[in-house]
Amino acid sequence: MKTILTLFVALGAQLSFAQAPLQNIKKDIQLTVQSDAGYNGLAVAYNPKQNVYYSVFAGNASFPLEIHNASTGASIYTREIGADIRGMWYNPKKDQIQGILVGNEGLYTMDLDGNTISSPAITNIAYGMDFNDIACYHNKKIYFLNGNGLTVFKQGKTKAVKNIYPEVFGAQGSESFNMNGFFHTGVKGYEIGVLNFADGKLYLINESNGKTAAMIDITFDTDYPEMDRFKISYANKRVFLYNVNSRAWDGYKLF
Repeated sequence: MKTILTLFVALGAQLSFAQAPLQNIKKDIQLTVQSDAGYNGLAVAYNPKQNVYYSVFAGNASFPLEIHNASTGASIYTREIGADIRGMWYNPKKDQIQGILVGNEGLYTMDLDGNTISSPAITNIAYGMDFNDIACYHNKKIYFLNGNGLTVFKQGKTKAVKNIYPEVFGAQGSESFNMNGFFHTGVKGYEIGVLNFADGKLYLINESNGKTAAMIDITFDTDYPEMDRFKISYANKRVFLYNVNSRAWDGYKLF
């Protein structure tokens, strides 16, 4: 069955922002996972300096962190993460993989050397979030999501600088959304991506006011089981969905 997509964009957002989501998104890359460990795909990140992707799992320090060729998606390096994590991103200014640990136990950084990655260095810092809350990153800020909405911190600081409640949570109930799989696009007006797993719609939220800027209604030709937890990420203008059956991240170009 073909991929079918209908995109609804609020008129104000359509007029105000130069870069809107594509009206037809298509899978253009698949990141295959070499290791057979791990189940809950946590995050994908992109390193433009080396033109590679990174992928990780949540749940155990022994689960793999892999490097993928950005052209073929093939895994070209794998190692144990070395920490039980709930967030992962690439910081271009530091040229590091960074993220947060499970249970408010701190931040981690991993240095890069070609196609190798160092063990995680831990900074003990607690943001006061729930045990399993995951995080994403943009422009020196760390974003958390739970039933209370989005909470934003400056990296390394424990006082929240912003709280955002997406209006769609109030309209539909936050329990219909994948709270372990949101993302930040870095695109003005369409910053926050959240998936309603009950009806298969992807909502792009305006960070400044919490309003829905775009709603993407997708029917995929691939079955993605258990999308109520984890298994969705964003990198390099693409939404990535983790397929537990094929053990691969499928990338769909969004911008």
